[in-house]
Amino acid sequence: MQHYPAPGICAVVVEGELDALIAPLLEQRVREQLLAAPAHLILDLESVCFMGSTGLACLVRARELARNNGIQLHLAGLITPVVARAMEIT
Repeated sequence: MQHYPAPGICAVVVEGELDALIAPLLEQRVREQLLAAPAHLILDLESVCFMGSTGLACLVRARELARNNGIQLHLAGLITPVVARAMEIT
């Protein structure tokens, strides 16, 4: 994972598999970024090659955390078949 802060915006780029091993790391990174209280948090999922149910649950928790802190969460890179399919099913 990489993150790119900018005034009022934080982007976190997720690469590889968003599974039970990586989801806790992503949730920790989201929590860290929310401490800076950006107006917008972007999760870029374009480079995700696998997303399991744990990854989807992590995205739901990220949404709840952002909402509870008054921060808008944006998902980017939903064009890959793996991510698009998981989002359609959900």
